[in-house]
Amino acid sequence: YPDTVEKDVTLFATWSSSDVNVAKISPFGTAAGTAIGTATIVAAIVDMNGSTVLNVSADLVSIKVTPAAKSIMHGAVQQFTAIGIFSDKSVNDITSSVAWSSSKSNVASIDAAGRAVAGKVSGTTVISAALGTKRGSTSLKVKRGLVSITIRPERATTSPGGTFRFGAIGVYSDKTTQDLTEIVYWDSSDIRIAVMDQTLPGRALGQNAGRASIKATYKNISGSGTIVVVE
Repeated sequence: YPDTVEKDVTLFATWSSSDVNVAKISPFGTAAGTAIGTATIVAAIVDMNGSTVLNVSADLVSIKVTPAAKSIMHGAVQQFTAIGIFSDKSVNDITSSVAWSSSKSNVASIDAAGRAVAGKVSGTTVISAALGTKRGSTSLKVKRGLVSITIRPERATTSPGGTFRFGAIGVYSDKTTQDLTEIVYWDSSDIRIAVMDQTLPGRALGQNAGRASIKATYKNISGSGTIVVVE
């Protein structure tokens, strides 16, 4: 007022929005956003008015971390993605905007890009993505997995009618080994030279002079050796 007195005239003003598709305003000065954008809010009394700009943006409602409940071996890498669900129903990839963390870094660590690397310890860790007060998470299990199979010895010699027993050693992702001789599937590349005895795992029976490859397979992992049959 002219005498520098200030009074709340909210209820006496006539309120309007420059874009009701973005924001509506009630006779009492309460604005409600209806779409993303910018609107000018005006309060008028007779021939006097004042205005301000109101920006309407989408708020982050929740975060979804994918993939869910993943299981990998020691030393393996898993890429996670953070999906933001917003108040306007939009869905966006916010992987590079969130703060990533692992509840057990010795089981698996994760970098700023959502790339998790399994450590040498078996277990389950919680992978989380946070932005402001919103957080999403999933679990990552790190377990021992078969990496390779070694045939021992790699090369053996026998005669027609003779036998030789091979062994199969499994090498796992946690650097441990295990004798798999009894549980692998044994096969010969040439049964005219050597066949595998199905009653005693790993035993090769010499047939005719020549050379054949001996293969041991378990869970789609194979190892091979060589048997030479000489007269």
